[in-house]
Amino acid sequence: MNNITPVASSAKTSADLVNGTKRKFDNNNDLSESLDDTGIAVMVVSRRSENLTKSISSHRSLMNLPDPDRNLIKVSLLFDQVMALVTLE
Repeated sequence: MNNITPVASSAKTSADLVNGTKRKFDNNNDLSESLDDTGIAVMVVSRRSENLTKSISSHRSLMNLPDPDRNLIKVSLLFDQVMALVTLE
């Protein structure tokens, strides 16, 4: 995750810079259009890196599950409960 954070931050900063530059050159259609495309591409990188960061955080939380509570159970009781669930559908 430490490698993704700078990418997300740099992409967001780059998008802000592109938008600021675009405002300065709104009267130049070709440049403005190229800056639009660049801004979209940078925002895609920003969003994807943010989503990847969220995904990694979720994965980390799954890796820290509590230890299972192991108890002996009657298998017949387990199957009775499963059958009750299946017949409800």
